[in-house]
Amino acid sequence: MRKHGSTLLSRTFKRVLRHMLWWQVGSGNFKTVQDAVNAAAKRKLKMRFVIHVKKGVYRENIDVAVHNDNIMLVGDGLRNTITTSGRSFQDGYTTYSSATAGIDGLHFIARDITFQNIVGPHKGQVVALRSESDLFVFYRCAIIGYQDTFMAHAQRQFYRPCYIYGTMDFIFGNSAVVFQNCYIVARKPLDGQANMITAQGRGDPFQNTRISIHNS
Repeated sequence: MRKHGSTLLSRTFKRVLRHMLWWQVGSGNFKTVQDAVNAAAKRKLKMRFVIHVKKGVYRENIDVAVHNDNIMLVGDGLRNTITTSGRSFQDGYTTYSSATAGIDGLHFIARDITFQNIVGPHKGQVVALRSESDLFVFYRCAIIGYQDTFMAHAQRQFYRPCYIYGTMDFIFGNSAVVFQNCYIVARKPLDGQANMITAQGRGDPFQNTRISIHNS
């Protein structure tokens, strides 16, 4: 991880903002996370842009599109700032489009926030987070769902110390992803189902992709 990025994770929130462009979601500049993300996409300077998502439950789907790079979402703690939605495969969404949050912009960072799909285990694939952002970092975050909770779709990703909850194949995809000092929790599946934590999607043995779990 770049030195500047690691500094953002180690500082208090006020120190993070000192030399950053930033907005607030909640009682600040915007009422929804997506509104702030969309506005950030229109900025001319592509330096790191911090969006402070204040304490609360945000019932919405978040899409950080390609070319909307260098976004950082900062919550007020993973138990305090929660983004949630209820899309599922059985309700007509694809696994890809069922995600509560889909991240494509490069160099995305999230800190102290929860991403949750509230649909239970009875509706098939219910993704809470999908990422194909290169040099993607999650720090002190939670990803909560059941089947297919977290789609590590592509690119290089790093998680520390995060919580990931699910039932079947709940960490899957074809990225080069590292989980360090994380808490990976298998939830009770449906009758007749078995817990399966990872499902790496590499089809070519020469691809430099894998799921690495360290001290978790």
